[in-house]
Amino acid sequence: MPSIAKARAKWRSSIKSKGAYNQPEYKRRIAVHEDTLAKYLGQFGKWLGVWVARRPENVRLAQGVFGLDRLEEILAGTEASVAEVFRLAQSKDFSPDFFRYFLGKTHLSYELGKKPSPRKPENNDRHGPYHDKLGEFIFIILAEFTVLHNYCFVGKLKGKKMITVDKWMRTLG
Repeated sequence: MPSIAKARAKWRSSIKSKGAYNQPEYKRRIAVHEDTLAKYLGQFGKWLGVWVARRPENVRLAQGVFGLDRLEEILAGTEASVAEVFRLAQSKDFSPDFFRYFLGKTHLSYELGKKPSPRKPENNDRHGPYHDKLGEFIFIILAEFTVLHNYCFVGKLKGKKMITVDKWMRTLG
């Protein structure tokens, strides 16, 4: 079985021969996605605060994920890390919130509206709407990080704020 490094190198060379971007284009794309990710991570605390304020069980869950001191820092405006967002996503299933966001932002809702499907009852109780924007933000942050990581991997470059174990990646200059 070939090593992972050889498999990665073979894959990278196969992409370059099929019209991959040039180095300046990778640099531009990485910088844009890094800025976008930073913007979303900066807004994460705002939506975390709304979500935490809705239910006492959300407070307990967030304290368990972040710890009380770190939760207070994030709510006060300190940027969260992708690892912290991921840990929160692992601790609770936010997919129903993301699915509502997805249907609201795409034309798929019209296609699904043609066919009757069994609907789950919505939880519109006194604690607020069923759809929490935090679920949408978590998935957007994780997707943005994935795209950024893939551009860095294929372009052999890393953003200025990134820490990576891959020694062959060069920092954007």
